[in-house]
Amino acid sequence: ARDKLRAAHSAVLQEKMVLAQRLAEESRVDAELASARAEAARAGVVNDEMRKSIDTLKQEMQRNTGDKQ
Repeated sequence: ARDKLRAAHSAVLQEKMVLAQRLAEESRVDAELASARAEAARAGVVNDEMRKSIDTLKQEMQRNTGDKQ
């Protein structure tokens, strides 16, 4: 995203406005995609942690009640 933004700036300096606009838009989309991927990765980590906590709680409940679920 940063490389495309730099290229867009360079295109503006060369007065290639159509190219600059396209590169700026691509840069924005790339940044949004990177942000979404990072958020998805964080959510995956949280989901895994919650699953482990639930499994631990189930094990504790089984030990305390003698249930075999």
